[in-house]
Amino acid sequence: MKSAPRMDVVKREAKEGKLKDFISAHLLTVTTNEPTTWLLIARSSHSPVVKALNALAGDIAKAQVTVRAILAVLDTGAVDTQTETMMLCPTECRVASNPCLLEAHEQLVLSATTCWIGDSMRREPDKRDAYECYAADHATTAHWSTTSFNRLWAASDTIVPRALAAATESVIADDVVATQVQAAPSDLPNANDLPPAADATSSVTASTRH
Repeated sequence: MKSAPRMDVVKREAKEGKLKDFISAHLLTVTTNEPTTWLLIARSSHSPVVKALNALAGDIAKAQVTVRAILAVLDTGAVDTQTETMMLCPTECRVASNPCLLEAHEQLVLSATTCWIGDSMRREPDKRDAYECYAADHATTAHWSTTSFNRLWAASDTIVPRALAAATESVIADDVVATQVQAAPSDLPNANDLPPAADATSSVTASTRH
């Protein structure tokens, strides 16, 4: 039986670099025969794990890997900025709006046997040292991390990235314009055929009631 991976203290300034090395090593084992999905739980887009993923976004995309992400904290009025940062690698993102869910730990599941577990999300990971677990070959740890993610995903709210929202608005606007053009009559009178403004009789009744 394999012994469970242990939690070790990682200095805050070393977190992002260590995570990049861990993710990069796993990317070498990923084949491009079929798309792969990673599962991420992070406190916010400022978490070292998110920064590490974004730093490797190009390699992740080449490997046909997408990321399903859950964020616990969004800055007030900054949903667009947060999700835009997350979307540096293709991501479906949700927010865990229930404050009780902050007790969950940050984590990244890379495969059925590979995952990383960080500190509780109620503590800002980029401002403190913390106990972290790097499980490169332990199916039980990855299994429970996946179960934890799925339960938290079901209890979280979907947020729409700004890039996706902008694209949706553009499509809707184009459809509206196209509809208006199609609905416009083709036999509108020529401006030269209209009577002078002084001779035109108005049928509009004005009202000052509000």
